Amino acid sequence: MAKSCGATQPGADRFSYPYEYLAASGTKEEAVRSLLLRTRFAWVAVLVDARTAQPVKLVLGERIN
Repeated sequence: MAKSCGATQPGADRFSYPYEYLAASGTKEEAVRSLLLRTRFAWVAVLVDARTAQPVKLVLGERIN
């Protein structure tokens, strides 16, 4: 997975990798699906609940220069 972009703005997520978020939250990897999106400035991973298809978390990825 992508490295952290080092976001320091208020409300920025501390978890830079989806796997770190899953480990810290106690969520099993089988319980979510991931969608990798590229924005103009960074990669973003969207974690989606596998059963309900509801978004669970947006995780910032590597900054694109």
